[in-house]
Amino acid sequence: MKTSILKLIGRSPVRGLRKHLKLTEEMSMKLEPFFRAVFSKDHHVAQEIFDEMLNIERAADRRKDKVRRLMNKQLMMAFPRGEILYMLNAQEKILNLLRDTAATLVGRKIVIPAQVEPTFFEFLNAVLNCMRKFNKAILELDDLVETGFGHIFREHVINAAHDIDQLEQKVDDIEVVLRHTLFLVESSFNQIDLIFMYQSIDKLSRVANILEELGGRLIMLVNN
Repeated sequence: MKTSILKLIGRSPVRGLRKHLKLTEEMSMKLEPFFRAVFSKDHHVAQEIFDEMLNIERAADRRKDKVRRLMNKQLMMAFPRGEILYMLNAQEKILNLLRDTAATLVGRKIVIPAQVEPTFFEFLNAVLNCMRKFNKAILELDDLVETGFGHIFREHVINAAHDIDQLEQKVDDIEVVLRHTLFLVESSFNQIDLIFMYQSIDKLSRVANILEELGGRLIMLVNN
C-alpha cells in the first residue's frame, strides 16, 4: 500500500526533476565537441553546437515550468517541495553556467593555447563525470520513491552522492594543474582571450561545486 500511494502522490516531482536533469546533462555533453571545435579554430562548428545548446536550454525551461506547475497541484509529496525546487533551481544554474561558458568563447572567437589542450580535456571530463554521477543519483532517487524507500536504493543514492564528492575533488586537483599550465604560456597569447579562458575554467569548476553540494543535500534528504 505504501508503494502504491507514493507512486500516486510523490513520484511525479522526482520524475520531472529527472527529465529536467536529462536535458542539463545533454547540454553538458555538448561541451566536448564544442571545445574541440574551439581548439581547432572551427568557429562555424562551434556556433552550430552553441545553437544546439540554446535549443536544449529552451526545452529545459519548458520542463522546469511543468515541474513547478505539477508541484503546485500536489497535495502530498514524498519529499519537501523546497528541496525539489532547490535542486531544480540548482540545475538551472548549471544550465546557465554552461551556456555562458560557450557564449563567451563563441562570441569572441577566442583562441585557446594548444599547449593546455590535453589538461583542459582531462579537466572537462572530470566535470562531466560529476554530471553523469549526479544523474545516476537522481535515477536512484526516483527508484527509491517508486519502491517505497527501500533500503538498497537508499544506499545507492548515498553511494552515488559520495562518489560525486570524490569526483569534485579530482576536478579541483586537475584545475590547479590546468591553471598552472595556462600561466606558463600566457605571455605568448592574447591577454583578453586568456582572461575569458580563466573565467570559463572557473564556471566549469562551479558546475562541479554545485553538483557536489546537491549530492550532499541528497544524502540529507534520504536520511531524514
